[in-house]
Amino acid sequence: MPVEDIGIKAIQIYFPKNYVAQDELEKYDGNEGKYTKGLGQDEMAFCYDNEDVNSIALTVTANLLKEYDVTFCLDYEYSKLF
Repeated sequence: MPVEDIGIKAIQIYFPKNYVAQDELEKYDGNEGKYTKGLGQDEMAFCYDNEDVNSIALTVTANLLKEYDVTFCLDYEYSKLF
């Protein structure tokens, strides 16, 4: 019997909302063109001080569960949050 319905069904990406304009960073560092021309970057995103890899992973997971209407909890009151 062949296996069906396996694999990656959805993917979610999270980008932090804070960023530094690379041309401004070049001026501050005194390295004109290092980031914009050398690396081809316009902006560099960074996280808030209260964000870490775990909170980012949970944010992405919560978004996927909400988007695909996945119920994962036996507690009805908690399930109503989504």
